[in-house]
Amino acid sequence: MNHLRLARSLGKSLLWSILTSFFGLFQVWIILLMGLALKGEKIPCDALTMGGALLFFSTAIVWSLTIDYHLSLKTFNSNISQLTANIIFSVFPTIMFGVCLWLFTVCYGRIPDEIHSDFISSIEQAVFSMTIVYAFIIKTFDFYKEEYK
Repeated sequence: MNHLRLARSLGKSLLWSILTSFFGLFQVWIILLMGLALKGEKIPCDALTMGGALLFFSTAIVWSLTIDYHLSLKTFNSNISQLTANIIFSVFPTIMFGVCLWLFTVCYGRIPDEIHSDFISSIEQAVFSMTIVYAFIIKTFDFYKEEYK
């Protein structure tokens, strides 16, 4: 394994993650900045999590990587088994989508007093964290394979 190639791949993945999070969550950044700068308010964490922005972002990231995989099988086929590929690119995204859909319907369909916001927020943070780790690993592998070209 070439350590320099791996380091470049990790760097590209980190840059991809930062830029994707910046532009993909631009609405969230605007809400936070407006709340802090213009109104001097605290960060409205409940409003952000209950609005579903992180859920939709997570769904978009996971499924974009899944769709990329299914449209371009050449990247991963040579190095992982079909069972592993099915888990990574079919089972995991489907579970993530199901959890995101469930959370959004729970938040959207109930009266705010009935929602356990700490519990929902914890699950959303876990979903978001798993999305970032998933995307970082997939993109690192993708950029690493790209170095062969």
